[in-house]
Amino acid sequence: MISFTRMMATAVLITVPLGTAIADSAPAKSQTQSLASQPPPRLPAAQKPLDLKAPALDRVFSRAQIETLTSKPDDVSESAETTVDVAGARHDLIIAPSGFAGLAWAARHPTQAWRLFVPSPSN
Repeated sequence: MISFTRMMATAVLITVPLGTAIADSAPAKSQTQSLASQPPPRLPAAQKPLDLKAPALDRVFSRAQIETLTSKPDDVSESAETTVDVAGARHDLIIAPSGFAGLAWAARHPTQAWRLFVPSPSN
C-alpha cells in the first residue's frame, strides 16, 4: 500500500508544474473571457426540426406498382370457404396418484409434481 506521505508528495509534484503552467498562460485568460462572453454560433440544422413523415406513395412506387398491389386477384373469391386439417398427436394423459403415493411419485417425477395440486381432468 502507498503511504499517505508518499501520496501527498506525488500530489505536490503534479500540482507544482500545473501551477507554473497556469501562471504562464495569464494572457490567454483574457482571450477565454472574451470568447465566453460571445454567444455560441447557431447551426442551421438546429433551427429546422427533423421531418420524419413518410413520403407520398407516388414518390416511392410507380402508378403501375400501386395498381398491382391494391387490385384483388381474380382467382380468389371472398365467399370461398377454406378448410384446414391439422394432423397432431394426442399426448398421453398423466394422472398423478393421490395420497402418500403421490409424494413418492413426485420425487421420481419432479417436473410433473405440479399435477398433485391440480384436479385430474378425468374426475
